[in-house]
This record gives sequence, C-alpha cells and structure tokens, in this order.
Amino acid sequence: MRAAPLALLLIGELVLGGCQPTPPPPKPKDGPDLVVRNAVIGQNQPKQQTAWKLTAPEITYRSDRQIGLVRQPVGTITRQGQLIYRITADRGEVEGDGQRILLRGHVRAKRLTGEVATLRGETLIWKPQEGSVELQKQVRGESGNLRLVGDAGRFDTHTDRLQMQGRTELTQQEGDRRTRVVSQDPLWQLAQQQIVCTQPIQAERFQGQGLVARGTAQRGVLQTQASVAQLSGNVLLTSLKPAAEVSSQELIWALKANQITSPTPLTVDYRADGTWLRGDRGRADLASRNATLEGNAQRLNRRDGSRLFADRLTWVQQTQQVIAQGRVRYSQPRLRL
Repeated sequence: MRAAPLALLLIGELVLGGCQPTPPPPKPKDGPDLVVRNAVIGQNQPKQQTAWKLTAPEITYRSDRQIGLVRQPVGTITRQGQLIYRITADRGEVEGDGQRILLRGHVRAKRLTGEVATLRGETLIWKPQEGSVELQKQVRGESGNLRLVGDAGRFDTHTDRLQMQGRTELTQQEGDRRTRVVSQDPLWQLAQQQIVCTQPIQAERFQGQGLVARGTAQRGVLQTQASVAQLSGNVLLTSLKPAAEVSSQELIWALKANQITSPTPLTVDYRADGTWLRGDRGRADLASRNATLEGNAQRLNRRDGSRLFADRLTWVQQTQQVIAQGRVRYSQPRLRL
C-alpha cells in the first residue's frame, strides 16, 4: 500500500524572509528565512496502521528549507489508533518533511504499552518512515527493575526490539539480590520480555554486596520477567556460596532459586564434600547442594576413590547420602600395602 503523503501543518505565526517591498541585503547562506510556531509534522495513515507525529513550539528553517531547527520537540507513534511511543528532547533538527529527525539534550524515548520501557541517550536519530530510532552515546534503558547500559543502540518501533552495539551491561534488582549480565551486541525483545545474546555472555548473581554465583557461555537468553538465564555453548557455572562447579553445553539457570537444569550431559562438582557427579541430563539446587543426574549417571568420591554407577543418582548433601536407582554398580580401588 502506498504511504499517505507527509503533511506539514503550520499553526500560528509565520515569519517569512524576503517579503519586503524593497529587496533586503543578501542573507548569509545558512540564515533562517522561515519560523513556524506551534508546528506539527506527521504522516497521515489509516487508523489500523502505524502513524507518527512531531510537535514543537517552534521550528526555524534555513534558507534552503531542507533543515529545520526545532526546540522542545515531542514525537509520538501510534499503532491502530493507540499511542505506543513518546519521544522528547531539548532541541533537534528536522530534515525535509521528517525523513530524518536528529534530537539532542535529555533525549528520551518511552514505550507506553505492554512492557513499559524508557530509553535514554545523548543523541537520537529518528527515521519515522523506517520505524528506526538510533540512540548514541551513553545509552540507558529501563523497564521495571531492569537497567541496561551501553554505548549505542538501534530501536525498531515496528518490532519493539532494541539492538545494542558494543559492550552492554544489564542489571536486575530484586530486593537485596541482584543479577548482572555482560555481553556484546545483545538484542532486547521487549514484547517477548527477553534479552538475546549471540556473543559470549557472563551472568552473575549477587546477594547484598557478595557474589553468589557466576556463569559463562558462548551465548544465552535472559528471560527478564521470569529471571531465568538459558546458557548455551561451553557453559561453566561457578557457585561460591556454597562452593560448586557445573559444566554443560546447555544450562537453564533459575536465578532467584539458584537452581539449574540441563537436557544435555553435565557434571556437578561439590569440592567441599569431595563429591563429583555426572549424567546425560540432570538438575541441581545450588543453594542446598542437592542434585539428581539421569542417564549413565555416576558419582566419584574423591576421598576414597570409590565410584557409583546407575541410571539415576541423587546426592543429598544434608545427609551425605547417594540414592542410586537402575542398574546400580559400585567400584572401589584396591588397597595397596
């Protein structure tokens, strides 16, 4: 469908250069010749489509009328007649009829529906017809208890996705507990309430000021609402309180409960207890140091070198017991005199 034409609405006082009976002295090439007060720039669209609008107390156009200097601009984006985004800044520049809008000073773009989020930066480049909002320099994002900080990012208003560029740090506070995630070029999918990291990722869990656990992987997905990290590729999770180390190729880490599950082979190493576990799949509660491994499961007791094999093994730290089920086999090295 062909887009509706752009419309520049001029309301209030117009100040035009070159209207005197006697020709004035030549103006500098970059001098203004048109001031529009209470101005509105926008694109008229059917109600079921996305439309945008920029309002400002004043727009001053240069002599070629291709660049308009705007102060206190307010931009809005509606979808099916509902206000979705609001964009504000101290000042900016408008190219043509709004093909490209550059905003500076206290720049803020706010999503008003669904997962409400606010994006900030020193500079914002808005291309309304493309649905593109590019944030530059000290980009910050907020949504509920979620905070995101990076150098730059590009937001797609059609898909509600923020593609960050460069090193990005994300924090999520829950009472005295905090999650911190660091990665390169993560993608924040607001509608799905998740952050996708296709580059190496490091996730950390804190309680108070102390580090509780740290996980690293080649890639990962953070479910922001559920506070769950899905880690993939050479996953290594180190728990400090209590001491444990978990490794796998795929791991689901429930951050609040500090519990992990894996559908792929994994090892769980409780060094303080001298217990090493392995299985084709399994789960572990890092807080209580209990774990269940299934499929070719085995337990190594480092203190006496004994090994226990079964289809399913459960380690109960509180009682220092191992529960074995299915094709149980036990071995212990012979004593050497």
